[in-house]
Amino acid sequence: AMSSAPVSTPAVATDAVLVKSVEMPADATRVRGYDFEGPLDFDALMQAMTSTGYQATSLGQAVNEVNRMLSWRLSDEPVTDATDPDERDEEYRKSVRTKIFLGWTSNLTS
Repeated sequence: AMSSAPVSTPAVATDAVLVKSVEMPADATRVRGYDFEGPLDFDALMQAMTSTGYQATSLGQAVNEVNRMLSWRLSDEPVTDATDPDERDEEYRKSVRTKIFLGWTSNLTS
């Protein structure tokens, strides 16, 4: 026979989940995601990942980091006394870019 006694939620669960909301800091990123109305803008979609949610934010940060690496040039770094003489020419320094190698494990494929 089924019991008709009310089931109560343990206090430890309600104390952990039912927490009073607090005001967000003024500089907090607002979660809003991508607006799918209209034509798809892939660059805007990737940029929106930084404000879509927890996992998407990590993806958005990764996209930003890859873009930062893609835009890097050796000329972004200062020439110092330790700089190899062959690497001091400004045109050469502008031509040296980042090489990015993509690797993954098989569990990421499935």
